[in-house]
Amino acid sequence: MKKNKLFLYVLVLWLANTPFLTAQSTRLTDEILDTGTLTEQYNYIYDKSSTYNEFKVVKIARLNKFWKNAQDSLNLVRASLAESKTQINIQKGNLDSLNNTLSNTKQQLAEVTEEKDSISFLGAGIPKAVYQTLMWGVIALLILALVGALYKFKLSNQITARTRKDFEIVAAELDDFKKRTLENERKLRRELQTERNTVEDLKQKLGAQSR
Repeated sequence: MKKNKLFLYVLVLWLANTPFLTAQSTRLTDEILDTGTLTEQYNYIYDKSSTYNEFKVVKIARLNKFWKNAQDSLNLVRASLAESKTQINIQKGNLDSLNNTLSNTKQQLAEVTEEKDSISFLGAGIPKAVYQTLMWGVIALLILALVGALYKFKLSNQITARTRKDFEIVAAELDDFKKRTLENERKLRRELQTERNTVEDLKQKLGAQSR
């Protein structure tokens, strides 16, 4: 029984001094937290974390670094999503402007078809057929511009959907990691408190025996 208590006391002291012995190697091996993806960083932290009973003991520095990287990734996704929304609003404005112009042009063309064959345009008389050809050419150009704007609008929607999906994935991974980290931290604190109480009892018993 005394040997078990002494072993437990030595184990606690070893765990308390381990961070100082491994600080240098940690700085050399944590480069992936600056260069890897969130998944690679998580796997690295998981692999490098020591196991205590059924729990993973994660270094605070690594956890804080991963949290900062996750926040930076979320900020980038949010910025990209905001930029996509801005582009969509611009494309919508362009579409509305083109639709209005096209409607006005069609109305003007309808009015022209009811007038006489000779039309005064910019102070000069132009045959009706020439004027109509000119107007239909303008309409064709506007339709081409509208098709191009619709294509850009569709592309912007695809980019927004893809960005939103990436954001949801990152947010879900981060929430899951936070939940598991908090749960493990609570369990580890309870286990650590139990071990501390055991150590204190061992110290008191050793002190009582030495007297």
